[in-house]
Amino acid sequence: MSGDSWNGGTFTKKYVQRISKWLIAGGMASAVVGLLVLWRPVHSVAVFTVVLSFWFILLGVARIASALMVKGMPAVWRLLNALAGAFLVASGCLAGRYALLSAGVLLLFTSIMIGISWIFEGILAFFESAGSLGRFWSSLSSVLSLAGGIIVLAWPIRSITLLLRIAGFALVVYGAAAIARGVRLKR
Repeated sequence: MSGDSWNGGTFTKKYVQRISKWLIAGGMASAVVGLLVLWRPVHSVAVFTVVLSFWFILLGVARIASALMVKGMPAVWRLLNALAGAFLVASGCLAGRYALLSAGVLLLFTSIMIGISWIFEGILAFFESAGSLGRFWSSLSSVLSLAGGIIVLAWPIRSITLLLRIAGFALVVYGAAAIARGVRLKR
């Protein structure tokens, strides 16, 4: 551990340069993705859906290959691997072919799940606030969570677009901070 030890707090110049390059590259990627999400939130999710569809196809092919080639695997496991692989390949092909539709369904499902989760959170916070010392804050949290959940369920597409924009803004800020850290490390 000469010069690279975490305990001593010393790093080699090469190590610091490598970290700074990764920080800058990751920050740039984060900022670009964040700007794309801010500019076109639903289309950005469609691009993510296409990337995910390729991942599903690769994972499915790997499952099918393992079902056919791995020695000593029980027959039931082979069958399950082959079925899972076929399902992943089919899902990946469909998601890639209908990327905007898949993204829309994903966004709608996510929005509905967020709304339902917030409503449950609000209900739980209400009941938990009955005997709590911070009754005011728990009650306020309950009301806000319930209101947010109802709003998200009433307008799921608009809500998810707003949430995507917030995520895009967060990615831009994170990217700028990572770039600044990377540049500062280079000095």
